[in-house]
Amino acid sequence: MPRKIPDDAKWCKENIQTLTAKAFFDEYNFTDSRKASRRYNTILQKYLIDNEKEKRRNTVRNRIHEICADYVGDVAEQEANELRNGDEELSTQTQARIGEIIPDAAASEVNLNDEQARTLLSDEPAQEPTHHEHVQQEPLNDIQDCFRIFKNEVKRIIQGNQTLKIEEHVQELLSLNNILLLQPLQYSHLMRSIFTDSLLAKIHDEFQKKIEFPDMKFTPAEFMSIVENIMNLDSGITSVLSTTAGLLQIASKMPYEKQRVIVGLAMLIQKLPKNSINDVSAISETELWNTYFDSLLSCVLANSERSVLLRWLDKVIGPSLPLRPDAVVSIVDQLKFSATLGHGEVKIAEPTCNKAALCMDLARVACFSKEAIDLHLLESSISFQIHGFAITFFLTRLDHDGLYVMYEVGHLEFPSSLAQLPVFTNLKNLNILLLVCHVFWKFCKKSDIPSIMQQRRRTSVKLTDLIDLTDPTKDRNRSCPVRF
Repeated sequence: MPRKIPDDAKWCKENIQTLTAKAFFDEYNFTDSRKASRRYNTILQKYLIDNEKEKRRNTVRNRIHEICADYVGDVAEQEANELRNGDEELSTQTQARIGEIIPDAAASEVNLNDEQARTLLSDEPAQEPTHHEHVQQEPLNDIQDCFRIFKNEVKRIIQGNQTLKIEEHVQELLSLNNILLLQPLQYSHLMRSIFTDSLLAKIHDEFQKKIEFPDMKFTPAEFMSIVENIMNLDSGITSVLSTTAGLLQIASKMPYEKQRVIVGLAMLIQKLPKNSINDVSAISETELWNTYFDSLLSCVLANSERSVLLRWLDKVIGPSLPLRPDAVVSIVDQLKFSATLGHGEVKIAEPTCNKAALCMDLARVACFSKEAIDLHLLESSISFQIHGFAITFFLTRLDHDGLYVMYEVGHLEFPSSLAQLPVFTNLKNLNILLLVCHVFWKFCKKSDIPSIMQQRRRTSVKLTDLIDLTDPTKDRNRSCPVRF
């Protein structure tokens, strides 16, 4: 007894010539996009693609019979090989058609939807850097040549029907969107083999020299005055209110960046619990950023007097990038939000580290930063990633033609209570926060050379298309070069 074809599969077969994902979703009124996408792909793989292969077999078989007898031997062998390959590969026309109607490609196949995505895997030839008069060019130091080789190697891996494990290859995945992720001592094997450790260290050292200057550190006297207030609070000599007032008094005599860090520390004291919560799993993402991070970050990365706000919105911020960042740093233009200067992602700590989810968050903030630079023609974009009480800051720049470099600026552990403040308030942590504040206010702004930035930028690859190139299986025990 022949199996009965489901109604939705029958509808897809009847409308194969005009079939699209949107038409399918509208016809059956799906409300869950993931469920709809899975069902749609199942129908395509089970009922449509197999039919296309059978049609191809019949076509080739008919061609063999029509060929002149003198050439039957040679052609039959050729077509037989083509038939065997047909079991693994659809015809060019069929692939093009399937590329139009499949929204989410299988993990081991490359079926991307738009023209830009279809050319994603083509090798990039070496290009001469674009030079412009009166514009200072960054020294190349082979970074662009190495990145081109690195990106082409990643494409060859994918063309060989291999998938990228997100936990191990987040840097390789981002390279397909023209993003070079630089985190000291956190590089993949492929990245180290192409760039070499010495060049990677040199690139990051040059970045550090660019963003730092001698006065951008707390002096021993300034540091001791801060620590004295914190220690008095920890010893019970002063109250939370008195300690806050003392820190604000110290801040009033400081330069702007130092002032913002100390004010942030004073605001943090107002929100922290006296002792750490024993069960960290009881702390939600919303509680994590609201209680432990917002008060300090809102002083370092925002200032209402300068019309810049840190917003924890978890909603789509624009049609050009239909994803939901956990946080954005926005400019306020009169009575509305304007350009976005930065983004943030938050994940609670779990008993075992969810490396796949954290690497995905890292990829998200990288793509958000690139999009912000392209859309608003920014000189730089700030981003941060929170995992439990740890936070890492990044600065993304477009200093080279078609190459977005995402640098790690700093990494530190936030306190979970007032009892941990003396440990948190060390000179290294305060200087990291000071550096983050400095690079944000100095570099995260509209570019002074917008026409040059327009020439340097590249069209973004959709994050959903990048995800399609990753291995669908996740493993928390996989090695990961990135520290979380």
